[in-house]
Amino acid sequence: MHKDWYTLFAVDVKSIFLTSKYFVPSMIANGGGTIVNTASVSGLNGDYNMAAYK
Repeated sequence: MHKDWYTLFAVDVKSIFLTSKYFVPSMIANGGGTIVNTASVSGLNGDYNMAAYK
């Protein structure tokens, strides 16, 4: 279960952080921009066998 947690965290949280970390400086240098993040409906109600959302 720990492996699942770390995989889910890497996809759902770490990926957003790293995208921002590496793209925001370039966006600022070019006068701005927009990063759009989407979320799963599973954040509102847990899914079966999805420990991170329970």
